[in-house]
Amino acid sequence: MGLRPQALIEGLDGLPAPGPWHRTRPGCYSAGAGSRRIEIEVSALPDRHLGQLHLPVSAVTLSFHGLDAEARCAFQQAFNRRFQRGGG
Repeated sequence: MGLRPQALIEGLDGLPAPGPWHRTRPGCYSAGAGSRRIEIEVSALPDRHLGQLHLPVSAVTLSFHGLDAEARCAFQQAFNRRFQRGGG
């Protein structure tokens, strides 16, 4: 993703998750408990350089546990809208 890990973490509140977000270990965040939860791992990658422009890049992995297809889809759509950049 084209953002820094901190920007992703700050943008998690308000997403349709099965509970509040909490940090489980460095770079890993979880919402929900037991078998119903969403986990996000995020780590910074080297910036992309386009001439004098430097763009932040992060590797992001979403893991869904115990959520039905409707809940996963709702979260993914909200996540994509929240972190959409640019226009197209």
